[in-house]
Amino acid sequence: MGFWHTGYEEHHQISSFWDSDQRLDLSVEYKCEHCGRSFQSADLLVEHRFSSHPYKSPILFVRKRQLGALPININTPLDPSDISIGCATSATLNGKKISLDELKLQLSKVRQDNIDLILSNHELTLRYRINFNISSEEDMAGVESEFLKLVEGKELTRSSIDKFISKAAAYRSATNYMDGLCEYFYGVLAKEGSGNSSLLQSKYREKFNRSAEQLLDYSRPLANFVKGLIAFHFNHFSEAGKFLNNGNLFKISGFYEQIFIGNDVEIEVCESLATKLLENILVDDETNLIINAFKFSDLSRVDLNNLDQESQSDKLSEFGRIKIKILMIKLYIKSKNEKKAVSILKELKGLSNLEPWVDQILKKIE
Repeated sequence: MGFWHTGYEEHHQISSFWDSDQRLDLSVEYKCEHCGRSFQSADLLVEHRFSSHPYKSPILFVRKRQLGALPININTPLDPSDISIGCATSATLNGKKISLDELKLQLSKVRQDNIDLILSNHELTLRYRINFNISSEEDMAGVESEFLKLVEGKELTRSSIDKFISKAAAYRSATNYMDGLCEYFYGVLAKEGSGNSSLLQSKYREKFNRSAEQLLDYSRPLANFVKGLIAFHFNHFSEAGKFLNNGNLFKISGFYEQIFIGNDVEIEVCESLATKLLENILVDDETNLIINAFKFSDLSRVDLNNLDQESQSDKLSEFGRIKIKILMIKLYIKSKNEKKAVSILKELKGLSNLEPWVDQILKKIE
């Protein structure tokens, strides 16, 4: 990971990243899974779902997530507006009847409890289980303090992660916050084939997804950056941009987002990592390779050959390989080596989400 492979030593400055007053205002799109239309709020999405794609069963959304049979965890306080209910005529909360309007208010007041919720209509009844473990500001700050100590150790191993867990476990209300960070760390170890990981390399995807799920409720700079890294890794560039908010990866995500929607854009040279603290600490080797490649606007042929060799590494994921190949295409075109660019373009032509851009570049070259 970044801190351990860059040797960056100004870790004491990182504390500025989690000012308790700093929150990101993420503009979320609520997209219908049936027709793809986007809405400004979960309520509007629910209204659309039931008018355009009617359900017979009750439906419950919490923070744009549609709840199902599996329990979900809530780690930060709900607002009544976070909850949307559709196609339900009655509700039972922990065995007691409650009106639908009062239900939203009561759920927003829960801090520590396991909720058993039943929604019913004239035809069907659905049961939901919601586990509330609201993290206190003090406990979240405590987990972040222990994270700084992990960074100070300049080593990411199972042993150092276990030590982090043992210390951070004292901050009980922020257990899911700690778990989300650890899942990312374990995922990085597995992904990079570290001897400190007992997991198969392919298991990193499960760890990354689990990390993103655990951190979903947390809108803090550290949590958001991890979620942004994971979204960037899986080539979900729009989502990555919302979480990263600024910095090199924010710019790089914007570049790839435009490519993936068919717009050809030029490479924007990245700044030195010395000014990007979280990038120094948290990025994995693959992401670090991509950031470093963007630092050079005029790569020599030798540099491109080295980048090509890196792109063949067994440790590189297919998600990363695609990003590297797109970058190489742009750099080969810039260095007037269209033959090499066309060769890579043809490799990417079978990918449906890249086909518009690939066709556009091939036409320009021809």
